Amino acid sequence: MRWISLAALALLVSLVGLFALAPASAQTSDSAATHTSPRVEVLVQDLHQGPAELAEGSLFRLQLTGQGLRAQAGLSGGHYLSPALSSSFPFTHVGIHWRSNRPEGSSVAFSVQTSKDGVSWGPWHPVRIEAFPGEAADDETYGALIRADRANRVRFSADFPADEGNLTVEYVVLTLLNVYDGPPLPGPTLSAAEMAVEGDEGKPINFAREDWGADESLRFSDDGEIWPRAYVSTKKVVVHHTVTGNNYKTVEDAKADVRAIYTYHASTLGWGDIGYNSLVDKFGNSYEGRYGRDGPDYDGPGGREILSEDVVAGHALAHNYGSTGVALLGTFCSKRECPRGTTPSEAMISRLKEILVWESRQHGIDPHGASDFLLSTDAWNRGLDNICGHRDCTNTICPGETVYELLPSLRDHVAAQLSDANAPTVTITAHPPEDTVDDGDASYTWGDAAGSGDLVYSYYLEGWFKPSNSDDINYLSGYNENKEPQWSDWTVETAKSFSGLEDGHYTFHVRAKDSDDNISVYEDNRTFLANLSAALTHDVAVTAVSAPSSVTQGDTVNVGVTVENQGVNEETFDVTLSDTTGDVIIGVQSVTLAVGEAKTVTFSWNTIDATLGDHILTASHDFADDDPSNDSKSTTVTVKEPTAGVTVTSIDPNTMEAGMTEYVTVCGTGFQAGAEITFKNGIGPAPTASGEVLASELPTVCDSAADSSAITATVTAKSGGPPRQRVWDVRVTNPDGSSGVLVEGFTVNPY
Repeated sequence: MRWISLAALALLVSLVGLFALAPASAQTSDSAATHTSPRVEVLVQDLHQGPAELAEGSLFRLQLTGQGLRAQAGLSGGHYLSPALSSSFPFTHVGIHWRSNRPEGSSVAFSVQTSKDGVSWGPWHPVRIEAFPGEAADDETYGALIRADRANRVRFSADFPADEGNLTVEYVVLTLLNVYDGPPLPGPTLSAAEMAVEGDEGKPINFAREDWGADESLRFSDDGEIWPRAYVSTKKVVVHHTVTGNNYKTVEDAKADVRAIYTYHASTLGWGDIGYNSLVDKFGNSYEGRYGRDGPDYDGPGGREILSEDVVAGHALAHNYGSTGVALLGTFCSKRECPRGTTPSEAMISRLKEILVWESRQHGIDPHGASDFLLSTDAWNRGLDNICGHRDCTNTICPGETVYELLPSLRDHVAAQLSDANAPTVTITAHPPEDTVDDGDASYTWGDAAGSGDLVYSYYLEGWFKPSNSDDINYLSGYNENKEPQWSDWTVETAKSFSGLEDGHYTFHVRAKDSDDNISVYEDNRTFLANLSAALTHDVAVTAVSAPSSVTQGDTVNVGVTVENQGVNEETFDVTLSDTTGDVIIGVQSVTLAVGEAKTVTFSWNTIDATLGDHILTASHDFADDDPSNDSKSTTVTVKEPTAGVTVTSIDPNTMEAGMTEYVTVCGTGFQAGAEITFKNGIGPAPTASGEVLASELPTVCDSAADSSAITATVTAKSGGPPRQRVWDVRVTNPDGSSGVLVEGFTVNPY
C-alpha cells in the first residue's frame, strides 16, 4: 500500500483568493463567501486488492481463484467481506472501483464501511455507480465517492447476482482521499483585492475554481493537457446529483467535496478535469466546474473565462457535445431508489433555478421544448427535453427521483422568468431531415410568428467532426478563432443554402430581431449528420474484446466480444474468436443486430493446451460491410504456469453414475485447507463437489511415495447431458489461487 502526491506539477498560474460572481442574495454558511479555501495538495492512497489480498476476507458461495472472486454457477447470494484495511493518513473520502471479466460485473453490489479505530464502525454505505466500463480511461467500474470523517480504516462487501457463468471480479481498488490536510500547493497567492477583477455579474457562480481550491496541475500529464478542451453550442441542460451524500456541514465541507470529486474525476478516472460544468450545494452556493477558455480578455483571474460557455464536459455519456451538466451536491434518490437519499433544500433548488434561467437565456433554449439530439457517437436521442435529467440520457437513476419529479415545475419557472411578450419569435420552416444525409448540400427557410415591425435575422451553421479515437473535434463551420458561435450580420433574408459540406455534425441556428431592437428569447435550430460516404449502409463494428489480463494454464475463462450495428440495415452475421498466437479458433457465434444495436456475446476459452506466455485473442465477423477498418479487434492475455508444488495425481473413485452422489478422495501435493475441487472441460452438466476437507493423514488410497496431501469431498453428478460417458478434468484450487489439474481424471456414466 502506498500514498501518492498529486501536486508535483502544480501550475504556476494557479491562484488563491476571493472570487464571487453571484448576486449578493446567494445563500452561504460560515461566512464562506468572505474568504477563499486554502489551496492544498489532495492526499491520495490506492489500496489494491488482488487475489492474494482478497484471500484475507471471508467468502460465501464464491470461489477465490488466481483470477479473483468468482461466482459459483447457478448459485445466487454470493457474498464477500473484506478485512479491515488501514490507510497511511486519515481520509475524508473513499471511492471504490473494480475490474470484472464481463460487463455484468457492474451489477455486483458493493458497500463500504469506515472507522477511526477499527472498533467502532460507521454505517454501511451502498456504492452508486459513477462510471461504467469504457466511460473512464480504463475498463473498470467506478463507484461514486463516499464521505468519511477522517477515518483510518475501511472495509467493503460485495454481493454477486445469480449467475450461470464464471462472473469474476478480478481486483478491487479503494481510492482514499484527504482534501483538507495536505501541504500547501506551490504558486503565487493573490489578495482579495487582486482577485476582484471585472466580471459578468450575471453569471450564477459563487465560487470559481480558485475559490474551491482546484489544483490545476491535475489537468496535465507529461504529454500536455489530458483532456483537450472543445466547445460545442449548448442545446440541452442536464441535471445531475453527485451521490456523495448529504452530511457536509459547512460551505468549507461543500468545497472539500467539490475538490474530492475533481481529484477523483481528473486523476482516478483519468478524465483530466471534473465532469460537471457547474455544481450547487445545499446552502444555495454554486461552483464553477469544467475549465474553459483562457484569457487575457475574459472575466476571470488572469483573463480566463469563468463558467466558460459551451465547453464540453463529461457528465453524460455520448451526450456531452452540445449540452451542459449541472450537478446537485448530494444524494437525492427516493427511499425506493436508495436508502440514504433526501429532498434537496429550498436554497439548492433556488440556485438551480437561477442557473437554468441563465443557461437558457444565454443559449436561446426553450425550457418547454424538446428535440432530436445527435450524440457524439452519431446515434440519436429522439425527443430529448431541452431541460432534462441524466436518466433521460442513459441508464441511471440520476438525478434521483426527488429531483427528477421537480423538472416540470423547474421548466415552468424558467419559462416564466424568460417570458417577454414584446420579443419576436422565429421558426425554421424547411430544413434537411434530422437524420443522416449523404450529400454536402443543406438549405433552410424560416419565418416569424410575432414581432414589432419588420424583422431581421441572424444565423450560423454549426459544424464539427469528432474522430472516433479522439475526444477533440475538428471545426468545420460556424465558429470564430475563440471557438465561439459566429453569428451572421442581421439580414432580412429568410432563406440560406450551404454546399460543399464535409462529413460531420451540423446544426443551423437562427434568431430574430424586431424594429424596436427586441431579440427573440428562443432561437430555433435543426440538426443533421452529414455522411458523404453513406453508402456506409452496411457497417458492423467489433468494438470491444473483454478478457482477463492473465490466466493460469488449464483454466477455462469467459471472453466477451461486443459488436455494434453502425449501418442503416438490420444485419445477421457470424462472430469468430481466435487465438491468433496458437492459430486456434476458440468459437463461432451467429448474431443478429437491429440498426444501432450493440450486443456482447461470450465465448468460453479452455487454456489447457495453450502455451505459456502472451496470446493475442482476435474477434472478427464474416460480414462484407462497407467499412472493413472496424471489422476486428484484439486483446492480449498472458497464460501463466500453474503454481509449482500443486499436483493432482488421482481421484478415488474415478467414475460414477449420473444422478448419483459419491464420497471421493483426491490425492496429490500442495493442497491447502479451504481448497476447492472443480470439474472442467467435459460435456453436459459438470459434477459439483461440496464439503471439501483437507485430510489430516494421507489416506490409504493415495500413493505414499508420490502424494503428500489429500482432500475428501462429496461429489454430485447431475442427470441429463449426452447418453454416453462424460470425461472431466479434476482441478484443485487453493485459497491463495495456486492450483493443479488431473486431465481427464473423472468419468460420469449415463444412468
